[in-house]
Amino acid sequence: MRILLIDDKAKRHPELIEMIESVFPEKDLHVYERFVLTNIGNIKPNIIIVHENNPEARSLENNQPADTYMIQFSGGLNGLSSDGEFAFYAGVKLIPQALIEILDHMHS
Repeated sequence: MRILLIDDKAKRHPELIEMIESVFPEKDLHVYERFVLTNIGNIKPNIIIVHENNPEARSLENNQPADTYMIQFSGGLNGLSSDGEFAFYAGVKLIPQALIEILDHMHS
């Protein structure tokens, strides 16, 4: 599983990595504060997790790579919602739940 995490607040990275590892202990994780989206083909992520205030979030929302799941997260969000099968919006603490839903969808 290739996961791309984009969050400009490096201090959150350890907590986010721990959440990801709780659902996907064996993963190929790429973590960036900023990411040049033209390089996304080099990683070919199965899942993109991006903070909604990162500038990459809007670009990804409008041009989400095909067959790639995306979670936009924020501390200001309290719930978990989805916009179709591949796009999720989650509060920070609900990232593991979003990942579990993605895992379930992948195996259905």
